[in-house]
Formats: sequence, C-alpha cells, structure tokens
Amino acid sequence: MPVGVSEAYASFKLVGESFVARSENGGDCYPFQGATDPKDGYPESSLPPCKLPTPDTDETVCAFKFKTPVPEGTTKPESCTEREYEVITYESTAMAKEECAIITHTGPCGVCSSAQDLAIMLDHGVLPQDLTAFFAV
Repeated sequence: MPVGVSEAYASFKLVGESFVARSENGGDCYPFQGATDPKDGYPESSLPPCKLPTPDTDETVCAFKFKTPVPEGTTKPESCTEREYEVITYESTAMAKEECAIITHTGPCGVCSSAQDLAIMLDHGVLPQDLTAFFAV
C-alpha cells in the first residue's frame, strides 16, 4: 500500500541544531513575544523573545534539506519515509535549489514547523494558505 504524504512527513527525522530557536543569550525563548502575556495562561510567554536567525533579507528562505542519498542515476530516494533532514536558512531560493533543498517559506528558519507538525496539519486540513501549493499532491 502506498504511503500517504502526511505519513511520510510524520516519519521524517530532524537532525542538527538549526531548528532550535534561542534567546539572545542562547537560552530558552518564547517566539510569540507580545502576542500573549503570563496572565493569558501561557507561562512560557514570560521567557525572553527569540532571536531571529540570520540572514534575514527579502531573499532569505527556509528549507528542508534531506540527508538520505538519492541512488546514482535517479532523481528520487529509494523510499519517501524515514528520511533524515535538516531545517536550513538559505540566503536565496537559488542557493536552496542548488542543494536540492525543499523551500518551506520565505524568511529565516527558527520558529516554523517540523515535518511532524506539517503532517498533523495535513491530516486535519489546517495547512497555512501559503504552503497549500507546496503540499498539493
């Protein structure tokens, strides 16, 4: 039986530290600073704001770069499941495409969703509008 898109994304394994948002001093942070405060029931909102990753220009993109090698002479991996990936900020779309990375959004990485989060959004039909075309099957 073929694996569905959301099942494939749910099986991916994030590697590396590029996905972890941190405060200015390198500690835990709250990415939605100003949207809530502690009295709103979000104790994490008392943490310092997250430092935006760099570079952050009009050209910057965030992308998934898969570690699973593609067999010689083909354009696809042997399997779409169980793939290791990194979330990487690229200075431009062209740079991401050069490394065969899949762009998830414009701007730097750091507070966006993991593949598992995207799988849940796909399953429940709550995918952000700007990513709908990316995941169209």
